[in-house]
Amino acid sequence: MRHALSVAATVLAAGCLAACSARPQGPHIVVPGGQFLGAGVAYPNTHRGTPYVFGDIVLCLDKPGVVTINNVELIGATNGLRIDDFAVIPNVMESGHEGYFDNSVPIAQVNPRPARPVVMTKKCPKSGNEPPRPDPQTVALLLQYSKTIDRNATSQAIKINYTTAGRKESLALEWQVALCAKLTGTGDEQCAPDGT
Repeated sequence: MRHALSVAATVLAAGCLAACSARPQGPHIVVPGGQFLGAGVAYPNTHRGTPYVFGDIVLCLDKPGVVTINNVELIGATNGLRIDDFAVIPNVMESGHEGYFDNSVPIAQVNPRPARPVVMTKKCPKSGNEPPRPDPQTVALLLQYSKTIDRNATSQAIKINYTTAGRKESLALEWQVALCAKLTGTGDEQCAPDGT
């Protein structure tokens, strides 16, 4: 009988080690509404070494908690396109105001300056039909791009790398960007997010 209890205790302890040591699942970064069907921007007459800041991607958390964005990577980048900086700001469109205007002001000079480290804490709103809120639940992701040569530079997607409950996670979004060397037109001048 003592041997049987010992075996049972060992099995119970092993089960507890597996279950008790499992970390709780932290929140994940998501797009409100659960779907991101792909989007992008193309800007004409861009130049190497000039910052271009976009703030069109709205994000939130699938449940309450804390998430730290570590970095944002480009997927399928061409001709020296890169992300130099990133941040999140409250999504003021949620409270009935106009959103962030894309521009060439570096994120470090945005007033008020976005916080570091880049942390998200708010759960997504229950629905998109809620009345405007004075305290937005979503954020706008600011991405500061530049390119190293004066040619059309594009990328196909981004990957947001973040930490939640001590674990590394990522979210890939089909967010296409084109920094065009000339005016968008036809033939050699054509520049779009899905081509060079």
